[in-house]
Amino acid sequence: MTQQPQTMQVCALESHEMPELREFLGPVFNDPNGTFLEPQLLEWKYVHQRPDWDKPRSWVLRNDEQRIVAHIGLLPLRFELPTGTQHTWHGMDWASTVPKAGRVLSETVMSELSNNLRIGVGGTVMSKHVAPQMGQHAVGSVDTFALSLRPWKQLRTSRPLLRPKRVQSFINNARHHRSRRRVQFVGWAAEPVTSFAGKSEFLGPRGDDVTRTERTPEMLDYLLRCPADCSAHLIRHQGAAMGYVLFSHRWGQTRIAELRISSDRSSDWQQAYALALEVACADPRTCEVLAAGSSAMLKHAIVANGLRPIFQRPIWLPDPCPVADGLAPFELQPADSDAFFVGDPTRPYML
Repeated sequence: MTQQPQTMQVCALESHEMPELREFLGPVFNDPNGTFLEPQLLEWKYVHQRPDWDKPRSWVLRNDEQRIVAHIGLLPLRFELPTGTQHTWHGMDWASTVPKAGRVLSETVMSELSNNLRIGVGGTVMSKHVAPQMGQHAVGSVDTFALSLRPWKQLRTSRPLLRPKRVQSFINNARHHRSRRRVQFVGWAAEPVTSFAGKSEFLGPRGDDVTRTERTPEMLDYLLRCPADCSAHLIRHQGAAMGYVLFSHRWGQTRIAELRISSDRSSDWQQAYALALEVACADPRTCEVLAAGSSAMLKHAIVANGLRPIFQRPIWLPDPCPVADGLAPFELQPADSDAFFVGDPTRPYML
């Protein structure tokens, strides 16, 4: 057990303590009204039952006055490995107001909750600085891409409207929208669905060339209940079950939270993403589409559909990490982190 400072106590938060967590996180992140603190979202992240995790997901360090001085939230992940299923998690909403308190809290939680992979994705400037000091190293990146589908509407819903940089973005988006190559997807169809219950045939295997998280109908329904205006479609090719796509919608931006098909053919993935873009465009609210992936197959398929690279989020693993030795590259998407529901309504677009 990690040695804790005297008078400090590690505690798991319960539902009735979420308002206290909001009051702590807001000032620390200098965003007391941030959407990541919305009560419904906090409840979904830390209180609602998950089918893959039965332990607390919000942990704090309290001082002798019982005030919160550090917090770490857990985002559970369950990976499909050749040796079997591996349970793990990575941190989010990691914050502290006392020097070294955040590190003490995270190390204590890590020692109490088995986490052999200890995987992390992205992070704030501070957490990226701390990660190497805590013995973590980058093993790849989740690359984010964007495409403007309605450049004029995107301009009109941006603030400030006539800022020179915004006008230039509109010009660039309009040019790209007219000139981008469209991938044809004959024989592909998307079927709206409100639940994945009884739809296990759409969760086919991907192959052993990547390492990715496990998905079950129950887990997908949990993701679908995220209060980020989520929706889902089943994907068919020539009438046969091929996979699914999960969307979230945030203030004019539609995000491909997760797209999976049971194929290892690059052309199939390109056409599946083309289908997803058509579904996104059918929503009149959609001005911009966001997609992200860490595997070469996903990145190639996304770029082939005209989405432009925006930024990269590193994937962190501890060094050493024996359980990860010899693993195929990770295939992570926004639904494997907080990337499919966080955002700023005052700056909703990437382009």
